[in-house]
Amino acid sequence: MRPFLLATVILTFGPLAQAAKPPTAAEIEELRTVVYKMWTAWDSLDPSRVAEFYSKDPNNVFFDISPLKFQGWSAYADGAAKALVNMASAKWEPTGDFKVIKEGNLAVTTLTMKVVFTSKSGTANRSSVRDTGVWEKQGGRWVMLHQHASNPSGGPQPPSGQKGKK
Repeated sequence: MRPFLLATVILTFGPLAQAAKPPTAAEIEELRTVVYKMWTAWDSLDPSRVAEFYSKDPNNVFFDISPLKFQGWSAYADGAAKALVNMASAKWEPTGDFKVIKEGNLAVTTLTMKVVFTSKSGTANRSSVRDTGVWEKQGGRWVMLHQHASNPSGGPQPPSGQKGKK
């Protein structure tokens, strides 16, 4: 009886354990374009310029460098506007390590970047940032359902000489 049970379990659940089919080059490029456009729009320091990239579901959670989290896009936009009020400019540069995991209409993207914020007083603050995004294709376009952006707390930093496509 046990061999039959084992065979049944393997035949039933075996296909579920297989890894998702890797995204195509075209799918990776499509998501890279969306993510890079989103980060370039953040260079404006204006949350209204990036709103199109984010889901408006009030239950979504977005983790940014500070504070701990934002519940929904409205809270994120308000918090970002307040945090960026004393900034004169921002510039991000991807390090070239963009990755995609995709299954159907859902995708997870990861990348690291160098970011320079310049305050209105002229002080430049440079940092490394890592970003993970959970995206869903809705109505033919990708929107962010969840984001986790953070500064590394230690360990190796992304290579500074490697340039990503922008």
